[in-house]
Amino acid sequence: TPKYLVDRPVIEEELEKTLTDCPFRVAVVKRGRLNSFETDDVGVFKYLTHVTKLKEVPYNAEGEEPPEEPWKRAKAEVPYAPLLAKLREPVTVVVRLYILRGLKLSPKDVSVNSCDPYLLVELGSLPPHNGRERYIEKTLHPQFHEMVQFTTTLPGMSNMVVSVYDWDKYTSDDLVGKTIIDLEQRWFSEEWQKLTTPTTDSEGNRTAAMMPLERRVLTPSGDSEEQSQGALDMWLEMFHEVEERDNPVMDITPAPPVMVEMRCVVYEARNMTAKDVATLQNDLYIRVIVQGIDGKGNIYQQAQETDTHWLASGGKGSFNYRLVFNLELPLRQPRLRIQAWDRDIVGRSDSIGEHIFSLRSMFSQLLAQVKEGNGTTAEIRHPASKTPLNLGREWFSVSHPSKKGESQGEVLCEFSLMTKERAERKPVGIGRAEPNRDPKLPEPERARLNLMDPMGSLKMLVGPERFNQIIAVLCCVLCLFVGGFILLMVLNDVAAALINSVIA
Repeated sequence: TPKYLVDRPVIEEELEKTLTDCPFRVAVVKRGRLNSFETDDVGVFKYLTHVTKLKEVPYNAEGEEPPEEPWKRAKAEVPYAPLLAKLREPVTVVVRLYILRGLKLSPKDVSVNSCDPYLLVELGSLPPHNGRERYIEKTLHPQFHEMVQFTTTLPGMSNMVVSVYDWDKYTSDDLVGKTIIDLEQRWFSEEWQKLTTPTTDSEGNRTAAMMPLERRVLTPSGDSEEQSQGALDMWLEMFHEVEERDNPVMDITPAPPVMVEMRCVVYEARNMTAKDVATLQNDLYIRVIVQGIDGKGNIYQQAQETDTHWLASGGKGSFNYRLVFNLELPLRQPRLRIQAWDRDIVGRSDSIGEHIFSLRSMFSQLLAQVKEGNGTTAEIRHPASKTPLNLGREWFSVSHPSKKGESQGEVLCEFSLMTKERAERKPVGIGRAEPNRDPKLPEPERARLNLMDPMGSLKMLVGPERFNQIIAVLCCVLCLFVGGFILLMVLNDVAAALINSVIA
């Protein structure tokens, strides 16, 4: 977790929806069109309103008759008196907006189902923050990590408009969506002011307030009730201009990518469910997939396969096969999928089952070692070797959605993760290719067809169970044949004896 997100509250919606004391009511000012029922928004009217019971008081004006109207002889408390006093004294405020990422943006490049997003942040007539030159190519989940700062006066220009555009080289840029933050609603809210109050521990140490990370919906007009075009994760800070030195800018620059190599050794399989009903065998192979979300926010996936153990019987498979993945960290939500398949030459291969587990712990441990300056020696193994006899191998049970709770077999694997620098110092080959080390992988134990052993070859082709059934059937047929032959001979002898007795 980045330092700037440690202990930071997270809100899955706009912050103003959680504030119960937003003081102002806002009415949109519209202007009609000539000869049309349509209207245009030309501004907003922000106001305060309160209904209270009047309390009649004595009329103290000397030399004048008290007015007849009751409301002129009445007096009411003004609930907004402190707020009105603040509104009469404008203050200079520093506004900082930290924008981390976009999520599920609506694609504007329909042909590739993506877009090239960038940020445009505006506050009244102040110079806008335009990130067009820093657009991010082909992603619907951009990682912006941008800080925007304005200095403004409140009350005054208060609507901060945060827009996401799709960059286009030859045509005008397309608006993906925008969100509008009313700064006055926050600044003059007592709940907001409490959120910004620094905390003090028992020793008198002051800690700056952690403003909550909010997820703001992007819509065509900025109204959160419209159709969503995506969302932005961000947080907003506001403080008096004189407090700027006490609130240094927080560095949200993402950590530089770390190139790593993950090695997966698939040793063997056992108790695999047979997908070939005729032979009760599998043409077994293992597929390993690394998944996650890369630095651009795109879904990342890399898949590799072992060779095929043809005619694998007894639910067993032998591979001794090394897979090598070159990855770039950090990778968010990383996970590994170990899949067992029955290969079909004609048609689609049959899925036997899969096992899924998170790689977050391995990746975090390696990045921590790199951060400590151990990049050239950093290496993480899963499972960890505890004794010289434990080679760090582990059986992973695979299951299938159609048979929940039932194991469809197990795969014996070992994983190691290291930096690219360390991997280059001790390279390994893919499969069983040279350099074959760490560990050295022998040839797998697999049966092979042998013309000098026709029975063994037949047993391999049809499977042990079918072979035994065939042998049993052949034995039965042979017994029937021998029994029939003996019976025929006996009947022949009996018939001959009868004929001879009749003749005699």
